[in-house]
Amino acid sequence: MSKKKVLVIGGTGIAGQFITDYLLHYHDICELFIASRGIHKISEKKVKFIKMDIHDTQNIESVIKQFDIIILALGPFSCVGTDIYTICLRNHVICVDINDDYGHSGRVLEIKNENITNFRGTIFTGMGLCPGLTTFMLEYAAEQLKKTVLEAELRIYFGAGVVSGTASIINMFEGFKDDLMLLSEREIRRIKPTKYHSDRTFTFDRFHSNMPLIFFSSPEIRTIQRASRFEELQNFDCAFHLQNLPMGIVPLLRKSSFIRKLICKMVNKQQGQLEKNEKNEKSVIVCTYVRNQNSIVKCLLHSDSSFRLTGVFCAVIVLSIIKGCIPIMPGIFTFEDININLHMLNEILKNNNINISIEE
Repeated sequence: MSKKKVLVIGGTGIAGQFITDYLLHYHDICELFIASRGIHKISEKKVKFIKMDIHDTQNIESVIKQFDIIILALGPFSCVGTDIYTICLRNHVICVDINDDYGHSGRVLEIKNENITNFRGTIFTGMGLCPGLTTFMLEYAAEQLKKTVLEAELRIYFGAGVVSGTASIINMFEGFKDDLMLLSEREIRRIKPTKYHSDRTFTFDRFHSNMPLIFFSSPEIRTIQRASRFEELQNFDCAFHLQNLPMGIVPLLRKSSFIRKLICKMVNKQQGQLEKNEKNEKSVIVCTYVRNQNSIVKCLLHSDSSFRLTGVFCAVIVLSIIKGCIPIMPGIFTFEDININLHMLNEILKNNNINISIEE
């Protein structure tokens, strides 16, 4: 197998560093480069650095066409634009991003309406924590159920000491400003808030049942339509640990948009400071449920970092592409479009210390 030239744009960021670190273990099949706007000294001799501004479209095309795979690990994606995607499509380059912004997802998917006859490259969008890894967990749980799924649910919890990155936090908090958005069948649709009832309970496990948590429905998740496994994603909730706030505030957060916005601003501002306090819990929990009339299957994942989960999953997708486990054809795809062996992918994740437990 000849080495693939891989460029990680945003490789000096936290998620980008995780991606690079994992791919370095496979330096025999990929030659690694990282790029960012600033100049950085790279201590790892197996990685080469390129100074690059993705908004300088005239110069980046000459760089991108030299690579087999481009990984977009930068953000916020709302500022990225779509030029870099069309450059990859035009030059027969594979592009994998970790995008978790539903607005940007819509813009990327809209590229398919342009002159597709000139597109030779391949885009895999959303291959990070959410919707990438969470979509895999939903699919994996559905496969264990073996029968048509009537209802699916996804929940993510972030401990007070977990910093998800400014871009990720802003994306998540955007869910409060508008009605819930679901990206389904490559189309964005609006879900009215009345689908979500204020009397719902929100727990992940016994340890977290009495914690003050801020919950919200995220605009970032995709429903899964392939093979008619899911009629719809019934619920998607995120939670942040609210330090020094009483549990009594949780019902107010569900009923009052004004209070939600105030609390969101406060948490967003203090999140970096919370990380420095040793008493704060550093934990990320991802939990998916799938149900039919007779059974429930639960997928559960614990981690200390959302960046780690994002980086590992993206790296695993890239490795699967390099090894030929994911078929490549021109076009724009999300995880639900990929024809991949879920058990094989789960084994690769385990080998990279991402252990997903199944409960029936």
